[in-house]
Amino acid sequence: MEKFNISLLFYILLLFSIISCNGQNKRKNDNGTTLKKTEKKIKTIKNLDTQKLEKYKSNNQLKYTANDTVFVLEDQGKSYQEIKNKIGENLKTVNIYDKEKLVLTFEGNRFFNFPIGINKQYNLNGDVIYIKNFDDDFPFGLPELRTKIISEFNIDINIFNEHLFINREFDSSSNKFCYDVSIYSVDGSSYRYIVIDGSTGDTITNTIFKSNG
Repeated sequence: MEKFNISLLFYILLLFSIISCNGQNKRKNDNGTTLKKTEKKIKTIKNLDTQKLEKYKSNNQLKYTANDTVFVLEDQGKSYQEIKNKIGENLKTVNIYDKEKLVLTFEGNRFFNFPIGINKQYNLNGDVIYIKNFDDDFPFGLPELRTKIISEFNIDINIFNEHLFINREFDSSSNKFCYDVSIYSVDGSSYRYIVIDGSTGDTITNTIFKSNG
């Protein structure tokens, strides 16, 4: 039997997730708030520590581990993107800094590869210029989703698992915000695709796909 290439499927789904997230961010009614000058909150000027930057750059490596946390720095041309996560966990913290001034311009969290919780953008003066809570459209939150997946499939979504992939997005076919959960068999011969209502937690789809080999 021809086995699924789990790594290839994972990266294909990851690519669709990135495209989906970008699409959500560009929707006209995205529930985000662009703040005017008179509405800007207290300044929150944060800088990328120069000693940390040198640590990133040592031996031409932009990744290091300290205690139980993995730090990754990505050079994005005009900015640095710093991603932090506990070893073996799917929750990530993302900070973006202006490359020239090393000032924080964005902070937020990711779970797998989709944004969660409150995300903020700052100008170079430390003013909040945009803020959005990505959990507003998902009353059935990640803690509830975790309980459901543990109960039904004995899998902890908080812990990294190469056989598990999760995305959440607006499903235009059902007109609902949903979680997409893919669980791959260990031998790569099949995978289960689950769609869960982001408001109620009801299972909309639960289908197993098998190899044709």
